[in-house]
Amino acid sequence: MKKTFLCIFLLILAAACVLGVMYFNHRDSFESSVVPLSLDMADIGWARVQEKDVSFRLEREKDRWFVVEGEPDEIRVAADSARIQGLFDAFSNLVPLDTVINNHAHASGDVGFKEVVLQFTLTPASKKSGSGDRDVKILLGRRTGNEGVWIWLSSAPGTLYRVRENILTAVGRPSGYYQDRRVLPFDASSAVKLQLAQKYAGGWTVARDDSGFVFELPAYLSGKDAANAEVKLYLLMLAGLEADEYLSGKAAPGEEPEAFINVWLEDAKNQPLRLDLYRDSSPGSGYMAMSSYQQGLFRFDAESIRQLFKTPFELQGRRVIELDIGKIAAIRVMSGDQLFIANKREQGWFVGDTEKQLAGIDMSLWRFNELKFEALPLKTLPETAAWTMGCVFSDAEGKKVASLTFFSDPALPEGQSWLKNGGELYYPVSNQLMKDLQGLFPAKSIS
Repeated sequence: MKKTFLCIFLLILAAACVLGVMYFNHRDSFESSVVPLSLDMADIGWARVQEKDVSFRLEREKDRWFVVEGEPDEIRVAADSARIQGLFDAFSNLVPLDTVINNHAHASGDVGFKEVVLQFTLTPASKKSGSGDRDVKILLGRRTGNEGVWIWLSSAPGTLYRVRENILTAVGRPSGYYQDRRVLPFDASSAVKLQLAQKYAGGWTVARDDSGFVFELPAYLSGKDAANAEVKLYLLMLAGLEADEYLSGKAAPGEEPEAFINVWLEDAKNQPLRLDLYRDSSPGSGYMAMSSYQQGLFRFDAESIRQLFKTPFELQGRRVIELDIGKIAAIRVMSGDQLFIANKREQGWFVGDTEKQLAGIDMSLWRFNELKFEALPLKTLPETAAWTMGCVFSDAEGKKVASLTFFSDPALPEGQSWLKNGGELYYPVSNQLMKDLQGLFPAKSIS
C-alpha cells in the first residue's frame, strides 16, 4: 500500500515538474516577444482613434500628417509627426504579460471585454490607392474577472493579450496632443527675405545681405539698413505663432486678403512660405487666416495680429549717425553766442588749449552712436523750429568727420528736438544728449 502511494506521489511530482518547466518556458518565450501586429507602422495611411463617443483620425499625405476632427464638416490641423511616431512605436513594442488563446467570443461580435476603453483602426497607405489590403482594428479593454488592460487584434482574433496599464497613457491621448498649432513654422536663422503687404497701408520688404537686413521696399528706404534685432525678433515671433482657433471646412474667408506675409528661406528654391490674413466680419472676432503650412482656415484675435502689422518705421535701424570715435580728435560746439572747444591728447580730453581736463566726452560720443530718431524724419524743417546748437567733430588733421545741428521746436513732444546730421533730413530725437553735451563745457566762451 505504501509503495502504491509512493508511486502515485512520484508520478504527481514528475507531472508537476514537467508542467512547471513547460509553463516557465512558455512564459519566458512569451515575455520576450511582442504583440504580433500584422501591419508595418511605416505603411500606415491613417489611424482612426475612438474613445467612447469621441473620435478623430490621424491622416498622412505624402510626408506630412494631419489631425482630422468632425464629420461632415472637418477640421484639419497639421500634426506633430514625432508624436504620431511615438504612438506607433508604443504599439510596435508592446510586450504581453499574459494571453488567452482560442478566444471564441469574437465569433459573435463580442471580443470578450466587459468594457472597451479605446479603439484604433489602422488603414494601410496602399488601401488609399485602391489595393485590397485590410484595415487592422485594435481594441483595448478590460475583462470580467481579470485585472489589467487587454488588447484584441483583428489580425489575430482568437487571442487576447494582457499588457501593462501604462499603455492607456501612451496611446490614449486626445486629438490636441498630436496637433501642431503653429501656423508657419520655419527656422528663423535661414530666412533671407521677409515681406509684409497690406491692402490699404502699403507694406515693406527686407532682404538679408552680408551685414544684416536691408530694405527693398518702401522705395524711400531702399538700400537702407533695417534694425537686425527687430527683424530677427519678428521672424522668431512669426515662426512660433499659433492660431487661437481652427475652423471647419464650411468656413470661408473674404475674396482677397487684407494683408499677407511672405518668408523666403535660403534652401526653398524661391518658393516663399505664405500667411494670408482676412478681416473677420463677426463682431470682436479679429482675423481669419490661411497659410502654406496649415491646410484649413484658422482665426487670430486682434491682439495677435497687431504684433504682425509692423510699420517700416518700427523696423528701421533708426540710428541717426555713426561716428568713427577713434578718428575724433576735436569737438567744436556752438550754442547761442558761445563757442566751446575740446581737444583730445594722450592724457584725455581738455578744454581748448588749456590744461583743464574734461570727463565724460568718450561716453557721450558712444551715446551719439546709439541715438535714434523717434518718428519719421522730414525734408523741410517746420516753421516752429529754431536753431539751438551746432556740433562739429574733426580728426587730428583738422578734417571734418561729422557735423550735427540741433533745433528746438515747441510743436514736438516734450523732451524732443530736431537733429540734422549733415544730410538732407531732419530727425526728431531725444534732446537729453544735447543737454548733456552742453553741460560738459564751461559757461564762458573759449576764443
